[in-house]
Amino acid sequence: MANPHAFILKLRSVQRDLNLSTGDLALWLARPRGTVYSWLFGGHVPVWDDKAGEGLRRLRLLEHCPAFPVPYGVTKRQRRHYIQQAYAYANAPAHAKHDGVPAADPSP
Repeated sequence: MANPHAFILKLRSVQRDLNLSTGDLALWLARPRGTVYSWLFGGHVPVWDDKAGEGLRRLRLLEHCPAFPVPYGVTKRQRRHYIQQAYAYANAPAHAKHDGVPAADPSP
């Protein structure tokens, strides 16, 4: 993905395939919800600077994270915590992933 337009196309694809809300993506990408919304629906493109690499890295992690789509049993109230756990799992070094995929019931 060499440009912001390809990033947006991939972001839309991942959102659709994993059944994620704009808020879910904002949490995963660590960007404000309004910013992510403007990328998805407002015709805006992300600034393609040094920070773009982190956005790409996070999108690739999300695309291959086995914790998605979010299991049906995860309630609306649990969803934020579940996504945070899934990101921590996906972002962890391979040797730290001994416990498997985050639980579908991520009660704090």
